[in-house]
Order: sequence, then C-alpha cells, then structure tokens
Amino acid sequence: MEIRKATLSDVTALSDLAIRSFMPAHGHSSPAEDMSTYVQSNFSASQLHSKIEDITNTFFILFDHEKMIGYYKINLNLASSMISSKEVTYMSRLYVLPDYYGKGAGKKLVAHAIDIAKKNKQLGMWLKVWTENHRAIRFYKKQGFEILGEELFKISETHSNPNYVMYLPF
Repeated sequence: MEIRKATLSDVTALSDLAIRSFMPAHGHSSPAEDMSTYVQSNFSASQLHSKIEDITNTFFILFDHEKMIGYYKINLNLASSMISSKEVTYMSRLYVLPDYYGKGAGKKLVAHAIDIAKKNKQLGMWLKVWTENHRAIRFYKKQGFEILGEELFKISETHSNPNYVMYLPF
C-alpha cells in the first residue's frame, strides 16, 4: 500500500472513493434526503476540486497497487475549542473502503497523518467521530486518541448528529 498527496487530476476518482467509503459508515445516520444533499454538497467532484485547490486543506490517498482504497484530509494549525493549543492538526476525514477494514489501511493513513503533522511542528491531532460509529471510535482509541467531549455535526438544516471530539497529543 502506498500513500500520495491528492492532486486536481484525482478529483473524479476521489469523489467516487469518498462516497463509497462514507456511505457505509454514515449513510444510515440521517434521513435519506438529508444524507443525499450532504453527500452531494461535500463529496462531488466540483466540491473536492475546490477543497484541493484551497491550500489550507491537504488530502492524501491510499492505494493498493493502482486502486484507491482510502484517504484522509487534514488542516494544520486548526484549533478546537476543546484544546488550548493552536498548533494542532484537524483531521476532518479519514475513510477506507469496507473491503479494507481490519487490514491495516486506516492505521497506515493515521500514521501518515501524524507524521505529516509532526513534521509541521504540530503538538497534536484532533478529529470528530459520530457517537454511533463504534468501529471508528474503537479504532481511534487504539491509535491513542481520547474523547474530550461532544459537538453536534450538521448534516442538514433539520438534522445534526452528535459527534465526539477526540484528541491525540504528541
């Protein structure tokens, strides 16, 4: 498995990967219409194009040979209200295709993200995870993240999901 930084030429394939990896974990977390709107607003090729162009976002893609199987997105120096330091990295996305659950793909992505954060003199990394995504919560705890508290994550104007804020100090 190899990881490389995403480029604008990846947006179509990354959009497909984003949707195929997000839906198994979250597709049942809100009404179908709300979820459809959220996915289109956040994972379409045009949305990913603008997010990759934005220099505050950094995307990395994990490949198994030539196949995209996972990715993550980080923002350096993006603090949380629950963390006193400003020199922390926010990992706003980390997704792997279900066929690769339990095969080290997620662990490889987290290790890579931590390495990037440390090279950029960050003091820790934080993320949000849906409180009902028990698999992800267990995974992040195994990587050393701790739950700091809860925040609501807006899916639509009428629906929000409770999320844990988790933190890993370096």
